Amino acid sequence: MTKCLVAEYFQQSDAQDLCVRVWCNQDFALAEMWGAKLERTTTLAEGCTRCDFRFMITP
Repeated sequence: MTKCLVAEYFQQSDAQDLCVRVWCNQDFALAEMWGAKLERTTTLAEGCTRCDFRFMITP
C-alpha cells in the first residue's frame, strides 16, 4: 500500500506513534480473528514509503 489517509491524518498532528498503536496494530488482532497471521515489515505511519504486509492463513 502506498497511500493511507489515516496515516496522513495522524502525521499532520505529529502523532505517528499513536497511529501505529491504535490503527495499524489492530490488523494483528483482526488477522487472528480470521484465523490468519499478519506479517508486516514497514508502515506509512512510521515514515516508510509503503505499508508492506501479508496475511498468512494458519492451518
